[in-house]
Amino acid sequence: MTCLHPLALDGSWYEELAGELGNGRRYLCPDFRGHGGTEYGATEITLDLLAEDVAALWHQLGIETSAVLGVSLGGMVAQALATRHRDSVESLVLMGTTAAFDAQGRQHTAHRAAVARGDGGMAQLVEPTLQRWFDEDTIRANGLLVERARACLRATDGGVHGSVLDAMCDLDYIQSSSEWKSPPTTLVIGGEGDTSATPEVIKALAAAVPGAELRMVEGGHMAAFENVGPVAGVVNEFYERRLGGTEQSS
Repeated sequence: MTCLHPLALDGSWYEELAGELGNGRRYLCPDFRGHGGTEYGATEITLDLLAEDVAALWHQLGIETSAVLGVSLGGMVAQALATRHRDSVESLVLMGTTAAFDAQGRQHTAHRAAVARGDGGMAQLVEPTLQRWFDEDTIRANGLLVERARACLRATDGGVHGSVLDAMCDLDYIQSSSEWKSPPTTLVIGGEGDTSATPEVIKALAAAVPGAELRMVEGGHMAAFENVGPVAGVVNEFYERRLGGTEQSS
């Protein structure tokens, strides 16, 4: 299974979830360019480019097909992969993400991009971002998780952050590509307390993907990392029921 991370985080965030998912699968959890241990490079970033980075990694590792799980930005890149490399994507789990931004969402995202690129911009974004990512219960009860996210945001390059936010504004694969008339088997998961990809946004995403299943779990935007056991249970149940638990993803 290929696990794709949210903006400003990295692949290491999937360690606990991968352990809970188990079932003898192998997990590939790469860092997007400009994140974790991966350099940004000289090419202007787009969702297509991030998807091609993942496809190139698959090719290098000899992976012909893979299940793909993506949270937030990772779910957007997963959509790009399913559009551009449909035959390589066995199944999709899209969590805390959207099919496209409406006008207000694009405006808000573009504003955050501009702030990130300004002097001291990331410092202005850290706390508002944490408040969107985590619900109040998590902020009170799981300080270590929240502090880890805070450290990642503080270490993020504002130029990289702004460029990725700009790229996110162009998200529109599901409605614009014929590949989504017959998509991979898809599970859409939302956090009941998510104020970023709200339950309404998650339900709209599930409705837009033919045959997709919808599940809601406790937690906010980062429910995959704050509510690991229940999320893993939802994903495993989906694979057992829809795919017989036989996917051989890397």
